Amino acid sequence: MSSPPGRTRHVAFTVVTVVVVGGNGLLTLLGVLTPGQALTATLAVEIPLVLLTVALTWRAVLRLRRETGSTWRRALGAHAATDPFLHAARSEFRLFRSLWLWIRGRRDGVSASVAGFDYAGGTMVIPVAFIAVSLLEAVVVHLLVPWQWLRVVLLVLTVYGVVFLLGLLASRSVHPHLVSETRLTLRYGAEPVAVIPLSAIVSVSENRRYSHTYPACDDDRLYIAGADGTNLDVVLAAPCRVVLPGMGSRAKRTRTVRTVSLHVADPVRLAELLTPART
Repeated sequence: MSSPPGRTRHVAFTVVTVVVVGGNGLLTLLGVLTPGQALTATLAVEIPLVLLTVALTWRAVLRLRRETGSTWRRALGAHAATDPFLHAARSEFRLFRSLWLWIRGRRDGVSASVAGFDYAGGTMVIPVAFIAVSLLEAVVVHLLVPWQWLRVVLLVLTVYGVVFLLGLLASRSVHPHLVSETRLTLRYGAEPVAVIPLSAIVSVSENRRYSHTYPACDDDRLYIAGADGTNLDVVLAAPCRVVLPGMGSRAKRTRTVRTVSLHVADPVRLAELLTPART
């Protein structure tokens, strides 16, 4: 089976970037190029690739908009679902937006008529540990690496990695599950997992399950678990379509389920809001 053009282009551009950056870095370490010359040579290749990517993306979105008659935002979203570059850029934008909301003390989608239910408790340990290790690594690298330019590059990469992890933490805190007057919206970070009409809910019960500690599906049951499993079961009257989150658009999986098991910080209150729907 042949790869989509967008994915083939992504692989080709990635290979070119790795070869150029790796080759220039090796030549710099061998003393053939100065750091300035290596940077100039890298930018001479990367800037045209970026401009070409922008041009191809613009053409694809414009074609989708003409073919479907959709808005710019919908056409861009549809293209982002298949284009690896655009999907990665959108994912990073969502992380930085989550970090900004976290700093401001805001939660996405929560209002006077829409209740939010947190699920991030217990999922922060590993990312926080990575942040601590990254900061320690930055200090060690600064002391051990003799080349100033390499210390600067590694410091920039470390800072970016820490900001990325902070954005990941923030995305789970500022994107809670939502309950409005008509529907239950389940999320995992910035990614929506399912939208369930309240009228489709048959029963809600507190029940501790330890089958999974990450989003998964078993048969017709969806698990949106925390570090210690799930604590609430929601049974539906009809099958519901869900999208399991993953790394990149290709990793996402669509399933149909009849039951949802999830972890929330306040299962009692969520059950109270969802129970009237079945009566």
